[in-house]
Amino acid sequence: MPAVGPRGFHLGALAGEILVWIGVLLLGSYAIQVRPSTWWIIVSPLLVVVLLLFVSGMPILERTANTKYGHRADYQAYRASTSILVLLPPALYRPLPPAIKAVFLFEWPLYARADTESQPINRPSSESSPATFSA
Repeated sequence: MPAVGPRGFHLGALAGEILVWIGVLLLGSYAIQVRPSTWWIIVSPLLVVVLLLFVSGMPILERTANTKYGHRADYQAYRASTSILVLLPPALYRPLPPAIKAVFLFEWPLYARADTESQPINRPSSESSPATFSA
């Protein structure tokens, strides 16, 4: 298994970001109660949450991780025991039925796509000599 799993690195960041924007949405809802003409305040928090869930956050990170590590058996085991967004211990996450994972833990097929045609990214080894630049 990777030392720091591909999901583990960004799980806290995305979950925290979404929670912050939900907090902004709740604060904005108070402003709407005080002054109904400020209904547009809720647009930005909702837009950011939608972008993180469906466009620029989780889909890109999951696709990248699936492309890089999808061929590895340890990654498949890690993926089967780790929630994509909601932080749960693997012992609690593994036995949950797929319907519960989809509804409450955001385990949607959108994030399960893997680019099976592309090969893992080959990184230069640490033994290669660093590039030299002449002035």
